[in-house]
Amino acid sequence: LNLVINMKSLSNLGGMTTPDIPYNVKISTKIDMIDQKRGLIEVKPGYHLVIRVVPKVVDTREDFEVFDVNTRGCKLPNEGSFFQNYTKYGCELECAYNHSLAICKCIPWYFPNDFIKMPMCDMFGAKCFDTFLSDEIYYKNCSDQCLEACQSTSYSAIPSYWPIKTEEI
Repeated sequence: LNLVINMKSLSNLGGMTTPDIPYNVKISTKIDMIDQKRGLIEVKPGYHLVIRVVPKVVDTREDFEVFDVNTRGCKLPNEGSFFQNYTKYGCELECAYNHSLAICKCIPWYFPNDFIKMPMCDMFGAKCFDTFLSDEIYYKNCSDQCLEACQSTSYSAIPSYWPIKTEEI
């Protein structure tokens, strides 16, 4: 996969100066796609980025799955609560989400909401929510219940950066 991004600053805004907003990419499974705050790789202007992806597949047999969670030390896909398929990342995201709900008292527009239990966040509530979801400490508060998944596919993404030599292009 090749991706070319024009990262030229917004120069047509007259005298306005805007901070450069970083571009990020993430390698994930479709199950972990909802977690957009962790595992990001920055796309740096003037650099060629190569991402080496190493997959890790964990699977179990039926005779292992009959044990209870404490004996197994991991959770099966159907043992999640927030997402259809359990993943450790999903569980940690749910933990941060629940902590955010308790403090911010609202749900951002991009999360499912029936508007009965919690209202949709205004801009201040959304900032509150984003603050919690951007801090890794809130993902680790539920380590006793967020076990590894018994069945999963995950990817380790290893970025490498090389300066682009524009004079050679």
